[in-house]
Amino acid sequence: MKIVNGVLLLVMLLLIIDDYSSKNYVKPIRKEFQIRAMDISFLPLIRSHGVKFKNSRGEVEDPLFSLKRAGVNTIRIRIWNNPLNPLLGVKAMKRFSDEVKKHGLKVYLTLHYSDTWADPSNQQKPRLWQNLTKSALNDSVYHFTKSVVDLFEPDYIQTGNEINNGFLWPEGRNINSKVFKNLIATCAKAVRDSGKKTKIIMHYSGLAGANLFFQKLTELDYDMVGISYYPKWHGNDFEYVYNQMNKLSYDTHKKIVMAETAYPFTLDEKDQAKNIIGSTDDLASQFPATPEGQQDYINHIKRLTNKLTHGAGFCYWGGAWVSTPKHESVWENQALWDHNLHLLPAALAFKD
Repeated sequence: MKIVNGVLLLVMLLLIIDDYSSKNYVKPIRKEFQIRAMDISFLPLIRSHGVKFKNSRGEVEDPLFSLKRAGVNTIRIRIWNNPLNPLLGVKAMKRFSDEVKKHGLKVYLTLHYSDTWADPSNQQKPRLWQNLTKSALNDSVYHFTKSVVDLFEPDYIQTGNEINNGFLWPEGRNINSKVFKNLIATCAKAVRDSGKKTKIIMHYSGLAGANLFFQKLTELDYDMVGISYYPKWHGNDFEYVYNQMNKLSYDTHKKIVMAETAYPFTLDEKDQAKNIIGSTDDLASQFPATPEGQQDYINHIKRLTNKLTHGAGFCYWGGAWVSTPKHESVWENQALWDHNLHLLPAALAFKD
């Protein structure tokens, strides 16, 4: 009888724990739905230069085919409003998105709400929005966001890129301001109003200050937390990264994805552009700047994000940003193709 009572007590306790968990935290996602993504937004531009990417055997091969076979299941695509080069614009990205879908890959968009790069130190409004009133700016944000979602029908979307200090400056610079909160809420509403099943990701660079940032967004309607992580800027204490990402997902009750990361396969340069990662001081001490070190780094990131209680996966940034005779790259040594355009062994790290 004591044994029976003990079993009943254990069952009741497990039911209570499960009920508490379901009310307070999202449950871990199934492993087969883990995001194993790569941002290759420069690929349409690179292709226009006649560049031929090759597989690991040195055979010319479609990069999307190579990546899918290697285990990538999602392609992240950057959206600029009206960039100077049309091959980086919305129409070119839509053609690229259609191609991605034909390969059976998911589409993950990142809206910069700018004609150029947006990050914690730069959130310049599109030229066409420069002189709008706050009300007109809000309307423009809504219609642009909804039109992109209607056009692309993405699986995931970032409404803003690394918005630590807000976006659409100067109006949306202060994350404590009513204007910022209205603008970011408008982005989310536009996605929901599209009627699509697109998951909304809020994107923050690094982990310092991330909890405070997301506390400011507790009333916002979004699905996932996205974090950029690079050893050069965010340190190489991986235990800290793991603990902070876990805490952030628990505190927000959201799934969490490492939305950007990358690592060099060499410190050598192919062109005259100075590489952003060019010194051993920029590296994580555990991983040398070699093809094997790059592969080990991505494997480590994959294990870390898979181990997170509510981890949704990771995205490698700039995987196809190689150097060409017409386009120098500051990221060439962090691409997933080497200086001879052969697919690197790091691609194997994307296997499930």
